[in-house]
Amino acid sequence: MTDKFERARHTSATLHPLARVIGSDLPYWRTRNIRITRWGATDASGKMVIHLKSYTPAAAAELCAHYGNDRISVSTVEVNTDNIRLL
Repeated sequence: MTDKFERARHTSATLHPLARVIGSDLPYWRTRNIRITRWGATDASGKMVIHLKSYTPAAAAELCAHYGNDRISVSTVEVNTDNIRLL
């Protein structure tokens, strides 16, 4: 049996700058009534995971369109905390 490894889509070198951009964009998203509460990289998908105070499919679609569906995913688990960057 041969072990197969897949190359990670994104590395910490590309996700760290994205985390900073998301943090800088928080005021913009508030004007769109999208409340980002947590964001951070995940080893499982190699993407940045964004948590919202109130998840909606429309908010998820807008975030994915803005940052790229290949770079982020939006959790359906709502998190009611202040902004927390997880990295």
